[in-house]
Amino acid sequence: MGRACPVPGCYNWSTLRAREISRWALSCAAAIALARCSSCAGDAPLAPPEGGAPDAAPSPGDSGAPLDSGVVDSTFPASDAARDAGAGVPCTGQPDCERLVFVTSARYPGALGGIVGADARCADAAKASKLDRVQGASFVAWISIDNNAATTRLVHGTARYVLVGGGTIANDFVDLVDGTLAAPIDRDENGGPLSSNTTVWTGTAASGGSNAPDCQGWMGGVGQSGTFGDTLEKGAKWTASAVALCTEQKHLYCVEK
Repeated sequence: MGRACPVPGCYNWSTLRAREISRWALSCAAAIALARCSSCAGDAPLAPPEGGAPDAAPSPGDSGAPLDSGVVDSTFPASDAARDAGAGVPCTGQPDCERLVFVTSARYPGALGGIVGADARCADAAKASKLDRVQGASFVAWISIDNNAATTRLVHGTARYVLVGGGTIANDFVDLVDGTLAAPIDRDENGGPLSSNTTVWTGTAASGGSNAPDCQGWMGGVGQSGTFGDTLEKGAKWTASAVALCTEQKHLYCVEK
């Protein structure tokens, strides 16, 4: 115990120092407590605003859509050219439907098995296509015989005829058989160009009528010949270019029903 200060108004230094130490200890404790509170504040969940939880930024998949897998859905082409390839519902015989047209990537001799055989080859080419729209459609061959011309077998469409891969070749059937195409039919069932030989069996005139010879009704025969067209042409030669022996191998034009 220190002695009391004998001078009025003076301080007892022992008592004063004890008070200072006490105040310093309290200040220190308060600072430590505040620091600890600040460091843990970020870990504690914030209270949601009145009315519910705070809105969160949507993450991929929140909408229910799958995450990007890098695979392109061929049913929904991204470009205008791809849309011209005929994206949508295949034609079922109605006139007001945009029809696909292609040339087969494969070649065949003139002994096709008749018109039925030529149609079957178009169907096979469509099934082998990598494009859903082509696979889902029905096609007939642009081919004629004396008593069964292409113009009588095909639907006379009132909408566009378009290439697989993009591009209009005719605005409707009337435009298709007026002698001139807007673009050559030079794309195959996958929308690609032919790798070789651009000639096509047709037996058909630019008007859509029959144009002999036709390899004996596309059944073949020794020494027989048939009319063919050329995929490089937009004029009448696209379907009636010249005549060749039926033993030669050529492509076929295929038109959606």
